[in-house]
Amino acid sequence: MQKRLLLAAIGGIGMAVGGGGAAHAVPSYATAQLHFENFILGGIVDASGNPLPGVTDLTTSVTTTTAAAYPTAPTSDSHSAPGDLANGSDAAQSLAGPIAATPPAENTFTQVLTPPTTLTPAGTRGDVQITGAIASGATSNLIAEGKLSVANSAASSNAGSSTTISFSFTTTAALIVSLNFDASSFLFGQVGSLGDSANPQISAIYTIVDNTDPNNPVEVASAAPTALNQNRSTLNPLVNASFSSPLTHYSFSDSLLANHTYQVTLSDNTTEILSTRPIATPEPASLALLGAGLIATGLLRHRGKSRV
Repeated sequence: MQKRLLLAAIGGIGMAVGGGGAAHAVPSYATAQLHFENFILGGIVDASGNPLPGVTDLTTSVTTTTAAAYPTAPTSDSHSAPGDLANGSDAAQSLAGPIAATPPAENTFTQVLTPPTTLTPAGTRGDVQITGAIASGATSNLIAEGKLSVANSAASSNAGSSTTISFSFTTTAALIVSLNFDASSFLFGQVGSLGDSANPQISAIYTIVDNTDPNNPVEVASAAPTALNQNRSTLNPLVNASFSSPLTHYSFSDSLLANHTYQVTLSDNTTEILSTRPIATPEPASLALLGAGLIATGLLRHRGKSRV
């Protein structure tokens, strides 16, 4: 009987040690996606990007950017690409971690890291593309995706993508600026262990600022549709972070004054952030005390039965 109790006590210590090694066996995952189509900005430029009547001193900027970072990657990966109003912009996909060895094709705006299975490589990626004329019906896609799989340690990874379209101009007559587009969004996050975190985020913001007095800029209009500005997170393997909105039409219209200087900016972003926390592993001294306590308990129980 005493031998069986001793073996049971040692077996208990083995389970305590083995449990720590299994931490983060299931990866954490997150993705954030934005899709735009029939994107039309009216009142400032024509389909070729030339200023319309009533607009002068026009300067424009179209930029797409991507970024990705992973704990095992020596450096983060990032790319930026200029574009134009007639053709858009297409920054290269950013990749970090094991996924970089077998990357998906450029401009893949669907999930490729497939949660929560370990069959696909871990890593992070960000990708973005604007195609078509911004004044007559452009399409834009953004994605940030990551899978974080590390062995019992604190680590973090992230990826993102963004578009920025900016117009600065002076009005020679009163005019109306309009913005119309259809958009959908998707967020998903899942953690593998309690206390790890998954945080997908999206944002889409449209602003008009009156810069007639450079020392006193005034925001005259802004729009940030709720379905396109979301932040979700989870720390619990049993509760996923999720949000989605179907393709929905959005329309905005704003009046501008004559002989004023304005800046119109449209910016969209997707981000995913993942982190893990280390699982405490008992120190050797603690294991010895635990073993001694279990053995002593077993012996006391054995002696108690012998006295009966």
